[in-house]
Amino acid sequence: GLINVGGHVRGAQIGLINVAKSADASIGLIPVTKEGGVRFEVSSSDTALLTVGLRLPARYTYVFVGAGLHPFGTKRGHVGTNYERGKAWEFGGGFGGHIPVSDEVFIDIDLSMWGVTSGLRQGAAIGGMSKLRAMVGWQAAKHLAIFGGPTLNVLVDQLDPAVDPGDDEVGARTGKVERPGYGWVAHQRTFEDVRLRMWPGFVAGLRF
Repeated sequence: GLINVGGHVRGAQIGLINVAKSADASIGLIPVTKEGGVRFEVSSSDTALLTVGLRLPARYTYVFVGAGLHPFGTKRGHVGTNYERGKAWEFGGGFGGHIPVSDEVFIDIDLSMWGVTSGLRQGAAIGGMSKLRAMVGWQAAKHLAIFGGPTLNVLVDQLDPAVDPGDDEVGARTGKVERPGYGWVAHQRTFEDVRLRMWPGFVAGLRF
């Protein structure tokens, strides 16, 4: 159903809102278990110097939401424009799987979607970023875990007719959204009015 309420759920609880004392897996927009509670986490990645978020875990799955900021960058573009390469706000969330390796060591794999701004100014263009993370973690204490690992990022934005200062061809088209964070891009393609960029990255953080 849309709203599921249970006790100790063996197997998967699936719905828009799931509430249980405990569950092996809880798949929904808002999955809440008494056993898992609500966890606060803080992390740093190649796309945001600082990200804060909330995690709603079941025993083997979790949902999370977060907001990130990368405050450093360099201006680019024509005189009078305010493009800020690297600077960005990020807002998003995702779903993942939790694999206990031992009482203290675990593996988390998740997929998330983020809205990313091009710079920090009001009215900045927004692109869509997908992020796949594969992390190893250590549960140092009941309410303290350390995690980190590689990521794969895909950023999609609209093309904007403009002259790129780094391109000698007049009328070259650039995108509306800069790659957030630390700049490197491994692959780039354009499809009519859409630009797609892909690159490997990293994440490291603390969960409380």
